[in-house]
Amino acid sequence: MGHEQQTPAVPDGVTRTLPAETQRQRRGHDFYPSPAALAAVPPMYSTDGVKTAEKVVHLHYFVGGCDWFVTELDRASGTAFGWAQITEGGGEWGLFSLPELERISVSVFVVERDLGWEPKPARQVELIAAAARF
Repeated sequence: MGHEQQTPAVPDGVTRTLPAETQRQRRGHDFYPSPAALAAVPPMYSTDGVKTAEKVVHLHYFVGGCDWFVTELDRASGTAFGWAQITEGGGEWGLFSLPELERISVSVFVVERDLGWEPKPARQVELIAAAARF
């Protein structure tokens, strides 16, 4: 899995396809989580009524000093909503593309998925809580 395209089954029963990984061999693990983990990420705009501090961060990606935390996901395009911190001490809520992150290569490094990440509210994520105004 991850070498080709993944077709996660999503809660509404529709199957959508994420782009094939381009750097799986360099990364050494799948960029996208299991179909079950993807299905647990709420669809885009579905948490609009949830206080920012209480939004659940489902996925964490990183490279160097950059971090991306996913709270919502459009499974058709791979567009995510969440917290992105690409400069030390900075960061903001917004949209970013998981397929674009998957293709990023910084010298010998690639963006990786935090394999030990457990979903938690944004207020419990140190990088978000330290810089964010809830």
